[in-house]
Amino acid sequence: MIDLSSFRAVLVALFVVLCIQSFAETEFLLSDKGSGRATGYAESNKIVTCNGKTHVGWLDTNESGFEVMVRTYDHSTGEWSPSYQVGPAQDNHGGPAMVVDSEGYLHVVYYPHSEPMRYRRSLRPNDASEWTPEVEFGDRLTYPTLVVGPDNTLYLTARYRGSAEQPWEVQFFAKPPGGSWEKRSTIIRAGERSYSQFQEALAWGPDHKTLHLCTRMYGDLPRWAYLIGYMKSTDFGKTWQRLDGSPIELPAVKATIDPIEVIDPQRKMDYADTSSLRASVLAVDAENRPWVLYNTLQPDHSLPRRAWLATPDGERGWKKTSLNEKIDALPEGWGLGTPGGLVISRDGRMSIVLTAADDVAQPTLWGTTSSEVIWAESSDGGQTFTSQMVSRRDPTTAHWLPNIEKPTGFNQPSALPSVLYLVGERGDDNNQILQNRVMIWNRGNRW
Repeated sequence: MIDLSSFRAVLVALFVVLCIQSFAETEFLLSDKGSGRATGYAESNKIVTCNGKTHVGWLDTNESGFEVMVRTYDHSTGEWSPSYQVGPAQDNHGGPAMVVDSEGYLHVVYYPHSEPMRYRRSLRPNDASEWTPEVEFGDRLTYPTLVVGPDNTLYLTARYRGSAEQPWEVQFFAKPPGGSWEKRSTIIRAGERSYSQFQEALAWGPDHKTLHLCTRMYGDLPRWAYLIGYMKSTDFGKTWQRLDGSPIELPAVKATIDPIEVIDPQRKMDYADTSSLRASVLAVDAENRPWVLYNTLQPDHSLPRRAWLATPDGERGWKKTSLNEKIDALPEGWGLGTPGGLVISRDGRMSIVLTAADDVAQPTLWGTTSSEVIWAESSDGGQTFTSQMVSRRDPTTAHWLPNIEKPTGFNQPSALPSVLYLVGERGDDNNQILQNRVMIWNRGNRW
C-alpha cells in the first residue's frame, strides 16, 4: 500500500526542485555588489542585444565609490563575460544608459547627479571590454535617456537642475557621427523654481524618424498638481507637437504639453482620481501609436496603487486601461505600478514589467520589502494578459527597479525581451556602499 503522506511529500519536494530549476534557467546573477539604485532608472535603457550578444549595464559599489559595469552574454556559446568597468559615477543616481549604432558600436552615458554628463564608445563593434576615453558635456544633469538615429546621430534628454532663479528643465542634446555633443534646446520647463523629476522617456516610431516622449510634470501651483504629459517630434527633435500635430512652443510647460492624466490634490478625490503619479516608459506600435505606462496612488496609501496603460482614443484624447484586474500574478490586495517598462514587438506582442507591493500595509513604496517584479504580455492590444512573478517572493527583501530592453534604434530585442532588476535595500542615502544583487531574467532564455 502506498503511503499517501510520503507520496505527497515527494511531490512537494519535486515541485520545489522544479521551481528552483526554472528560476535558475531564466535568471542570472550579474553582480552581488549592486548599489541602492543599481538598475534604476526605467527611462535609461541598460540592455542591448546585437548580432548574437546581449550587453547589460548597471551600477556597482566598491571601496572607492560607484562604478558603472557591463557584462556580455554570448548566445552562441551560452557564456557570460567577466564584468568590465566603464567608469565611475557620482553617486547612486549615476547609472548608465546604453545603445548600439548601425555599425555595432556601443555608446554609453553615465555619472552625474547634477553635474556634467560623461560619455564613452566601445573600441570595437559588439564588444564591451574596452572603451574610448571619457568625454564630458553639459552641466547640472541627471537621468539620461539615450536613443540613436538612422544616421547614427545620438539623441539624449536629461534633467537640468535649476536654481532659485531658474526653473528645472529637460534639455535635449545630440551628437552627430564623428562630432561632439551639443545642446540643441530646452524642451520642457517646470512651473516653479524648486525640485522636479520629470521621468521623461523617448521611443522611436516605426519610421525611425518620429520621436515620442512622455513625462511627469509638477511645479505649477498648487505645488503637487501632477500631470502625465506627451509630445512628439517628426524632425529629430528640432520642433515638437501635441498628439494632434499642433505645434508646442519650446520649452513645453504644464499648460502646453498634451495631457494624459491630470491630478489636482485640491479636488475631492475618489479611487480613480488619485494624487500621486509616477511616469515610466512608453512604446510605439506598428501604426505609430504611443502607449504610455504609469501609475496612480492615493496620497494616504489607503488603497493599493494602480497601473495604467494609455493610448490615443482616435478622438484627440486618451483611452486608459487599468491593469490591476488584468494581471493574474498580482497577489490579492497588492498595488501594481512603476518603476516598470513596456515594449511592443514588430508582430504586436506587448511585454510589460511592473513592480507589485503590499503598499497598503507598508508606508513607503520606495524599496519596500514586499516589492516584487511581475511580467505580463498581451497579443491582443492589451485586452487580455498572461502574467507571472519574475522574482522569488521573499517578504524580507525588496525585488524592484526593473528595467526592460527597449528598442533604441539598432538593437535587436527579442519578442521576449530581457529584464534587469535589483534585489536588496535602497540605502540610507545616495552615497551608501551596499552589496545588493543585480539579476537579469528572460522567460525565453536559459542563462
